[in-house]
Amino acid sequence: MRSPTSPPRPTRPPARRRRTRLVGGLVAFLLAVGAAPVYAADEVPNASVELAGPLTPTAPLGWSSDTWGGAKATFSWPTPGYEGDRYLRAEVSDPGSGDAKWWSDPFAAPSADKVWVSDVYRASVPTTLMVLWLGPANQQQFAVIAAAAPAADWTSVGGTVSVPTWAEQMRVMHVIGAVGWLDTDSYGVAAASPGPDVVQTADADAGAEDSVDPNFRPIVSLTFDDGWLSAYHKLIPEMNKRKLPGSHYIVAGFADTPGYGADYVSSDYVLQLARDGHEIGSHTMMHDNLVNLPIEQVLPNLQQSKQILGDFGINIVGFVPPFGEYNDAVQAHIETTYAYSRTVKAGINVEPYMTYELWGVVVTAEMTVADLAGWVEQARQMHGWLILIFHRADEDPPSESFVRPSVFAAMMDHLVAVDADVRPVGEVLGVWQWQPPVEEVVDVQTGKGFDQPDGVGKAYSAAGGDGGDGSDDGCTAGRRGGGAGALALVFAFSACLFGVMRRHRA
Repeated sequence: MRSPTSPPRPTRPPARRRRTRLVGGLVAFLLAVGAAPVYAADEVPNASVELAGPLTPTAPLGWSSDTWGGAKATFSWPTPGYEGDRYLRAEVSDPGSGDAKWWSDPFAAPSADKVWVSDVYRASVPTTLMVLWLGPANQQQFAVIAAAAPAADWTSVGGTVSVPTWAEQMRVMHVIGAVGWLDTDSYGVAAASPGPDVVQTADADAGAEDSVDPNFRPIVSLTFDDGWLSAYHKLIPEMNKRKLPGSHYIVAGFADTPGYGADYVSSDYVLQLARDGHEIGSHTMMHDNLVNLPIEQVLPNLQQSKQILGDFGINIVGFVPPFGEYNDAVQAHIETTYAYSRTVKAGINVEPYMTYELWGVVVTAEMTVADLAGWVEQARQMHGWLILIFHRADEDPPSESFVRPSVFAAMMDHLVAVDADVRPVGEVLGVWQWQPPVEEVVDVQTGKGFDQPDGVGKAYSAAGGDGGDGSDDGCTAGRRGGGAGALALVFAFSACLFGVMRRHRA
């Protein structure tokens, strides 16, 4: 095993390093004469991070540091590296709601359908290897290559990813989103063979895959943010068919509120989910960016949304901050109100879990079953937990936040085929277990209680009335689900603090 503190120094650099230095020298010359550098396809600029910029001799050529979401980090370019004299280090003291990273300058995207992206790293916490695709008219798209487990020694990690047809350039990065440190070196991008996406993690010097328990069942949680009606008509029935429960984070103030029924679930949908074994969590009162709220309003918001959903007779333990935004002050209030919090930071969770900074993978319109299979395989190799994040559904997605129902159904088939351990988030953490909701629901026309089992599974069925196209106004679904007449929920809360007007359905 090569020591990370004293790597051998060859008298003659290998061909790859000679080529890197030659290209770097040309780039340095172009910079010196004022020309913008243009890097070749399949070539990460200054891939071994050896070269210094002519105008910034204390920083690596072709690389820059970056943080977002309020993350606080220090960046350095220490010696010695895994390949040569230098490596990149990012050390996070406070991740905020974001992350920190070194990322390459943009370079030409390879003319291939699929590429292999890799680097060598060591880290004190889980990290993520990613790329950013760049296209015309400022079009951008991040893609996760691999979730990397903590590693004390230099470790190679890589994976394949499909190249968007519109991509003209790309950037590579290795991201850290938790308190800790990350060292990286020896980046690479190359054309890959067609086929399912693969991921490989290995000892950087041994060159062989780490041993993986073939009997380990990867843990997967299916999560849904906001309470979009289209997801409940078009996706949830596919889960129920296969007995795959999920976790649903509802914007409490949207349910049964005038103006929101055309897009968001109503109270009877939430109850139906709870009856059918799904976990219900909170997503604030009105999809509020908690970082932008006066801090004295944050705790009442968290408590009120939990109370409203809890008054359905449901145990509410989980929370997801809208937009993935939170800071230390917000986090402190979340921890006093909920048992866990899931973020939008990309990666796979490994034990011990960061209960209030759970990572996930946002499923977009571009994601394929092969992409999902790659993530599930990563979870298996890492003995980890993959949390998938869904929003809306449409077979002809108008934006990235939608998922195609046909693709979703195939994804569910894959999870069943590989015998994934699919459980709600709260159940994985041991803070939630299913129990039927303690309902106080009355028919306001007859006064009779509504607890009949004949409506189970129908309220959000794609076969139910006109709801399959997502155009349901949120009012008729309860009647199609077996309710007679207008329904109202009896809550013990004061929603007027947040301007929430609840209505009876005619």
